[in-house]
Amino acid sequence: MNNLARLAGLALVFLCFAFIEAPIKKTIVIDAGHGGDDHGVTHESISEKELVQDIASKIKALDITNDIEIILLREDDSFMSLNDRVEKINSLNPDLLISLHINYSQNRQDNGVSAYVSKSNLHYATSVEKAENLVNSLSNYKLAKKEIKNANLYVLNNANCPAMLLEMGYMTNDFDRNYISSEAGQNEIAEKIMAFLKK
Repeated sequence: MNNLARLAGLALVFLCFAFIEAPIKKTIVIDAGHGGDDHGVTHESISEKELVQDIASKIKALDITNDIEIILLREDDSFMSLNDRVEKINSLNPDLLISLHINYSQNRQDNGVSAYVSKSNLHYATSVEKAENLVNSLSNYKLAKKEIKNANLYVLNNANCPAMLLEMGYMTNDFDRNYISSEAGQNEIAEKIMAFLKK
């Protein structure tokens, strides 16, 4: 009888663990903007497409937890059309899309980190909240805090998830460019983005 009771107890414990739900894993798509023949903003030998891909790769390298899955939209220097980007994003059904870019201005004094969201996105309110939180996380004495703006951009409009285009400083500002193109600056940006994603 004792053996039967023990077996029954073990079976009950097994059933309890069997019905414990696995932790929900967040899927985050990181879109390194431009690629291929589309260099984006350039300054001398530095191109936007290379810098955003470097930072995207560093974010991916920090993906060592079980609660987040980072998916890079492009993992090499390849061109993707806007339509191809949207189709891939929506096939992944992510919790968030972050499209990485670097800004440009005729005024070389313009600097700082900002973001764009789309009112046409079905998850507009969440997109605004996420964008504000990420800009706050990235801005400091190295990257000034800029505003969140609305933009009519194809990828943001058509992504079936909260989505933002993140401008990680200005290529045309010497301080921003030096920071974003440095190994230390890129590591710091990637670490701050990952820390934001873990919240």
